[in-house]
Amino acid sequence: MLTNGSGSGWLAGVAYERPAIALRVALTYFSPIDNEFDTAESLAGAPRGVGSTIVTSPEAFNLDCQTGIAANTLLFANVRYARYEDTILSPNFFGVATGGASITDIDNSYGVNIGIGRKFSDSFSGSIAFGYEPEGDDDLVPPLSPTNGSRSISIGGQYTVGDIVLSGGVRYTMLGDARPETGTPDVARATFADNDALAVGFSIGFRF
Repeated sequence: MLTNGSGSGWLAGVAYERPAIALRVALTYFSPIDNEFDTAESLAGAPRGVGSTIVTSPEAFNLDCQTGIAANTLLFANVRYARYEDTILSPNFFGVATGGASITDIDNSYGVNIGIGRKFSDSFSGSIAFGYEPEGDDDLVPPLSPTNGSRSISIGGQYTVGDIVLSGGVRYTMLGDARPETGTPDVARATFADNDALAVGFSIGFRF
């Protein structure tokens, strides 16, 4: 069992803009972050000791781009790459018993999101975007992340009434089939197939 923990990191970025054509390209680097958690381990209900576990959030790179393609219309894209192989979860007792193995085993991966935004009037604008994360080399995945790639579509809008800004969006994601595994050699313990997810967000803002 892991209790709450915290850590800190840093980020740095560069950007290039050409306002005349609404062009903007930005590259951002996110450093790894070490999070330390108080840990209590047990096996078959029997306590196996307490201690602390350090988990590293992976370093990542974001590339964000946009450019005007017509009057009041933007083409935008985002690419994110993260070194998930740096994320190791190996509590003391578990690590000793398994020779330093990790509960997680996540491949480095990237995701792409590309879409179009349009201003329909001074009050209303909307966007549509498509996302893609590639599948791994096989469908055996860690139990804590039982998916293998994904595809998504997002629709969003913003409406302004005086000083009030209403924003909302819907994202539908088709999750790749996967089989969570444990053990050495890897042994599939379950099958996740034909899964999807729906996310809805809404916000109200006030300008002053």
